[in-house]
Amino acid sequence: AYEVYTGPFYAVVLGHEYGDVIASSPGAAYQDGGRFHFARTSSVDYNRVIGFKNRDSYCVAPVVDNGASQTRKVTFWAVGVNCCSPRGDFTCGDAGNDNGLIRGAARAPPDGV
Repeated sequence: AYEVYTGPFYAVVLGHEYGDVIASSPGAAYQDGGRFHFARTSSVDYNRVIGFKNRDSYCVAPVVDNGASQTRKVTFWAVGVNCCSPRGDFTCGDAGNDNGLIRGAARAPPDGV
């Protein structure tokens, strides 16, 4: 029961809080993270939003860096439930505000939502 219910909760609450995270940086550098605050150069890529519907809509969109250091590999993802269309229109959390700039995030549990 710990792995299913309590573990993900403690991973967020007790995980390290990182500030000015650049989306193109390696994810391994933040594997102990619970909360993230992205740099102003990071934003949601609305061209690569995808949603899966099974009663609810499960939504994902890559968080990318606007700088030249962004590679094709995506390290961070914005996720949500019932806040997107099948291909686009991502309005989960604060992602729909401030021209796609994303300020903060928390670690997702192992099932992704």
